[in-house]
Amino acid sequence: MTTTSALVAEGALHVQPASGAFSLTWLLIGFPVLGTVVLMVVGRRTNRWGAYFGAAMSWASFVIAAILFVTMLGRDSGERAIGQHLFSWVPAGSFQVDAGLLLDPLSLAFVLLITFVGSLIHVYSIAYMADDPDRRLFFSYLNLFVAAML
Repeated sequence: MTTTSALVAEGALHVQPASGAFSLTWLLIGFPVLGTVVLMVVGRRTNRWGAYFGAAMSWASFVIAAILFVTMLGRDSGERAIGQHLFSWVPAGSFQVDAGLLLDPLSLAFVLLITFVGSLIHVYSIAYMADDPDRRLFFSYLNLFVAAML
């Protein structure tokens, strides 16, 4: 269990609900997933522009992460754990499993690392994979990898 989730479980740390810029937290994972879906579903029609689209989705996640980082710097240290409820899964009577995201300074540092390095790999791969006929598939998998890391 991470330090933040342990503190939340003990009640020592209060998780703030996502509002303002933090309501965009789901886009950190959403952009790479969108890149994967578009490149897989549209298929060979994306051969010309798919690599650029995949890289743009990774850079979009980095931009959102940078915005969240700057926004988090302006908060007090006790208010830096942000929770975003995504959906309720398996509600059965009084039992309910909720899916959500918890963003704290440590996880945001890893988000910045993953999105920045992943985006640099995308940019490098555009030239490296230029002659591959199925490079859109490579970028689709690369976007899926970034989303899974996030």
